[in-house]
Amino acid sequence: MGWLVNDDPLFVLPTVAVRLGLNESIFLQQLHYWLGKSTHTYDGHVWVYNTYEGWQKQFPFWSESTIRRTIVRLEKKGIVVSRYRSKLDKTKWYRIDYDVLANVMNDEEKRQNDDTNAQHEQKTVQHDASYVSTCLDGHSTMNRQTNITTDHTLQNIIQFYEQNGFGTISGYVGEKIALWVNETSEEMVLHALKVALQNGVNTWTYTEGILRNWKKNGYVTTKERRRRPVRTEMIPEWLHIDYSQYERKACSEAELEQKRRALEKRLRAAP
Repeated sequence: MGWLVNDDPLFVLPTVAVRLGLNESIFLQQLHYWLGKSTHTYDGHVWVYNTYEGWQKQFPFWSESTIRRTIVRLEKKGIVVSRYRSKLDKTKWYRIDYDVLANVMNDEEKRQNDDTNAQHEQKTVQHDASYVSTCLDGHSTMNRQTNITTDHTLQNIIQFYEQNGFGTISGYVGEKIALWVNETSEEMVLHALKVALQNGVNTWTYTEGILRNWKKNGYVTTKERRRRPVRTEMIPEWLHIDYSQYERKACSEAELEQKRRALEKRLRAAP
């Protein structure tokens, strides 16, 4: 494992990397490290000095232009304060304004929290608007399909449907429910939903299959379903025939051959 932590490692705080950027957080952490070892003070602050070439030796995975852009971004934020020793000297002195860093981090945290809250509120509003629109579509569709479906009926069915995990009433489902209420009753539709729920299948397709089966058996109300009709069948007339009067007549092989030839002759003569 010679590639791991044999060199002096570079540390980075994930929170700083998220709020300021990965490059900025790496450079800041390294600058903070050297400020802790520096003995150069000026205007009451500790400074360190280096050139872009010197920084590039500490960050060999970056180009000098990347290092320059990273430092400039931190300077614009006021987090890194820098100055040249002289106009002719390219060596640059650096320090960190820790108060500005704290303010920037707090402001960035507040902004990210505000963005998160705004996104959450937007999703909530979109969900509520979608829910209201879907319910209204289902409501209007059901009212168009039948005058039996009243606001009270819709409220009962929607409440049971959505509170028991069937999903949201869409326009299509609302239309199907309206048709079944018209053909049977509100009580029958609700009862079918309850039966589906008891069977562990909370889907409209399964519920409609229950209603279709009930209708096939002649149940249009729950009372009729509870009062299972006695099945009556017409006995066919042939069941009363006494076949014992007919005796089976045995035929010889010669008679069978004669009948076969007669049948073949009729078939050949047929147009």
